[in-house]
Amino acid sequence: MDTRWIVELMILVLAFSVVMVVWPGLRRFLLGFFRNAAVGLVLLWAVGSIFGLQFQVGLNPFTAATCGLLGLPGTALLIILKGFVL
Repeated sequence: MDTRWIVELMILVLAFSVVMVVWPGLRRFLLGFFRNAAVGLVLLWAVGSIFGLQFQVGLNPFTAATCGLLGLPGTALLIILKGFVL
C-alpha cells in the first residue's frame, strides 16, 4: 500500500498544530471561521430542504468561505441574492 499520503497528512496536522499553538490570534480567527462556515452551510442546507428545489443555494467552497468570513449576515446575503437574482 502507498502510505505516502498518510505521512503527508501527519506532517500537515503537525504543522497546523504548531501554528495554532504559536499564534493564538490566528487560532481564534480560524476556529471562528470554521464554526461560522459550518453553521452557515447547515443553515443553507436547511433552507434548501424546507423550500425544496425552487429555492436552493449551492453548497460549495465559495459559499462556505462567504459564510465563514461574514457569518450569519453572509448566509443571509447568499439567501437574498439567490432570491433576487435567480
